[in-house]
Amino acid sequence: MERLPDVFADRIAVSLGDGHGRRAVLICAGGADLSAVAAALSRQAWAVGVCCLDPEAVERGQAATEAAGLVVDWRAGAAEALPWQDGRCAAVVCCGVNPAEAPVRSEIERILKAGGVVLAEPGSEVG
Repeated sequence: MERLPDVFADRIAVSLGDGHGRRAVLICAGGADLSAVAAALSRQAWAVGVCCLDPEAVERGQAATEAAGLVVDWRAGAAEALPWQDGRCAAVVCCGVNPAEAPVRSEIERILKAGGVVLAEPGSEVG
């Protein structure tokens, strides 16, 4: 599993700024270790949730953030069926997932608050 560089995690955290308790959801198709991103956002007062297709990646990420003393809501699942309530997220970060694909876009729109932000890794279309 490839761990995303801390500089990438820090750039995401800087881009989103202080969370003030707002929810940010990270979506991963699997393979990438999002624990650095989750930790960076958690340290900036974001309520962080991670949805990853790979259950083992979820277990590893949860162990890493718990070891750092951080509370992150790790869940195994697909980007096409996100396990969060409608309109509750201020930010969505996509890694290995194209947020412009119809089923994914629909789920992101469902969980994102009005005025929310979507960040995607380079090469993904935000639409």
